[in-house]
Amino acid sequence: MPSRRCRRKGGPCRRRGPVKLQGAAIRGKTSGPKTLIESGEFPIGEISKLALKESWRKEVNRPVYHVHKWWATRLGSVFRSILLGCNLKPGDDFLGNFYASNEYRDMIVFDPFMGSGTTIGEAHRLGCTSIGRDINPIACESVRVAMKRYDRARLTEILDELHDSVGKKIRGMYSSVDADGNECDVLYYFWASQAPCPGCGTYVDLFTSYVFGKNHARGNSDVRIYCPECKRPFTGTSEKKIAECVHCGNTFDPCKGTAKGPRARC
Repeated sequence: MPSRRCRRKGGPCRRRGPVKLQGAAIRGKTSGPKTLIESGEFPIGEISKLALKESWRKEVNRPVYHVHKWWATRLGSVFRSILLGCNLKPGDDFLGNFYASNEYRDMIVFDPFMGSGTTIGEAHRLGCTSIGRDINPIACESVRVAMKRYDRARLTEILDELHDSVGKKIRGMYSSVDADGNECDVLYYFWASQAPCPGCGTYVDLFTSYVFGKNHARGNSDVRIYCPECKRPFTGTSEKKIAECVHCGNTFDPCKGTAKGPRARC
C-alpha cells in the first residue's frame, strides 16, 4: 500500500487506509473498444480443447522452444490464445485468427520469468517484439540458442562430424539382436533393480508390476506387458487380471510383480 507524505512535516502521514488514486485510466476506465479478454467473451472452452490436443500429442507438437528439456514447460496454445485475446475485439473470429498468420508489429511482449521461452516463442510467431528474462542463466542460454539464426551449411557440417565420431559410439550402445537373430536398433532400455535371493542366490528383477506402458487415449485399454518367463514384451489389455504371453504362452497376473514395498519373492 503506498504511503502518504505529510505536507507540513515531510514524514509519513499517520492517516492509514488506501490512498485514493485519481485518473480515468487508474480507475479502470479505458478509451476505445475493449479487448476480447476484457469483454468477458474469451473462449476458455475452445482454448481448453486446443490445449488438450496439444498436451496429448507432444510427439507431434515440437516447436523450437521445446528443443531443450525444461521443468513445467507450458502449452504454446494457451499463450497464443492469451496474446490473441489481448489484441482481438469482441465479435472477432477467434479460431480463425488462431490458425491464421498474424502480424502484431506494434505489440511488445516482455516475460521476466521466461523459463523455456514458450511466451517468447509464441509472441514471436505472432509478429510481436518479444523480450525475455530469467534469473536462471541456463534458461536464458537455452532460449537464446534455440531462437538464434544459424548457418544451415555449417550446422549440417557439425552434425555430420558428430554423427561420424561420438554418434558411432552411441549407436553401438543401442544395437541388439531380435528373437529371430536379426540385427536391430534399440528404441528403449527399461532398467530394473535386482536383489539376490537369500535361498538360491539367483538375482531377481524387482518389478512392482509387469505393465510398463499404457495407451492414454480415451477409451483405449491397451497396455504393454513384460513377460517374466521369456522376457519379451507384448500387448494386452488392462481389463484382464490374467495375461497370456503371445510368445511363450506363459500366463500370469501382470499387475503383481516380484516386489512390493520392502519385500520381494524369488
